[in-house]
Amino acid sequence: MADLQPLAFTSTDERAKYAELEAAVGPDAARVDWLTAKLTIRCKQDFAFFCRNILGYAQMLPEHDALCRWFQDQPSAMKLVLMPRYSFKSSIGTIGYTLWTLLRNPNDRILIYSDTAEKAQGFLLEIKNHLLGGVAGQGFRQLTHAQPWEVDPQQQTWNQEAIVIAARTHAQREPSVDTAGVETSRVGMHYDRLLFDDLVSDKNVTTPEQLDKVAACFQKALSLLKPGGEVVLIGTRWHFGDLYGQLLSRPDKYPNFASYVRQAEGDATDGTRYPFEAIGLTRAFLAQQRAIQGDYVYSCLYQNEPVSDQDATFRLRDFAWYPPKALPDGLFITCCLDPIPPHERTQGDDAALTVCGTDAEL
Repeated sequence: MADLQPLAFTSTDERAKYAELEAAVGPDAARVDWLTAKLTIRCKQDFAFFCRNILGYAQMLPEHDALCRWFQDQPSAMKLVLMPRYSFKSSIGTIGYTLWTLLRNPNDRILIYSDTAEKAQGFLLEIKNHLLGGVAGQGFRQLTHAQPWEVDPQQQTWNQEAIVIAARTHAQREPSVDTAGVETSRVGMHYDRLLFDDLVSDKNVTTPEQLDKVAACFQKALSLLKPGGEVVLIGTRWHFGDLYGQLLSRPDKYPNFASYVRQAEGDATDGTRYPFEAIGLTRAFLAQQRAIQGDYVYSCLYQNEPVSDQDATFRLRDFAWYPPKALPDGLFITCCLDPIPPHERTQGDDAALTVCGTDAEL
């Protein structure tokens, strides 16, 4: 945790309050309590500061600072974060964001969703380790030393599936942090935030039925969100038709939706070619991964583009997009298929399907 700074007072009233505290608990305890309270205020105001100095994420890069600012300043109620594998996204977006929101409001009810309940419980375990002071280099336990957040499991919920924190002041049926997987039911519960981390994985994108099942799980889970609540999705692309692709392709369906997408190569906030190089995603490592996994898997996991430009017949960047309301009036829309007979060999022409709009002048 960041070292406690020398005492500094912004007003005579503040100095007088400190004198009262010092008289009540003594100089040493007063200094610790006063500076801890000041530090807590700073943490509540600055998500990046909280992650770096309290959770011990010393390897945070400019990309991570930008992500923290986006989380803190983005008002959209539904947020999608897509970043490469090994880019530290779950540490900030799931572990860090959960702890930060609870620090700001200990009465929050958060549901962490993943492709399996076991994976969601793994995120909760890391959160609990921070609360208990079991993570090297972190200081959350010191920050909350006046009132530790763990509870007696004989009296309150504190297990591998869910926890209630001692800082909560309102009695509620739902735990402070709950967990679920695609196969888990939480019907009847209500949460302030739904946090989906790796809901899409290599295990649930191999068939259209699996893709539909994940999308249906997401849609049903939204009924657990209280009005005015927040939805956060964190992950990496696995398939062109996965849930993340559906959300990106239909922003009109979710008007209060915002996305934050980053790639392992390029797209850096500071203009560098390999923005996560300092934490292992170097040019050499990425080239090795492309050679081993192939262009398609590499494009999904590290570029968040499920179709590699090298393999695509039509490149996504060559398409122009427009909202349906921007179509000119009076267009006659037609669709034509130029069929071909079944191939007798592996060689042959492709069928063509075209859609065009013509006006009255053709």
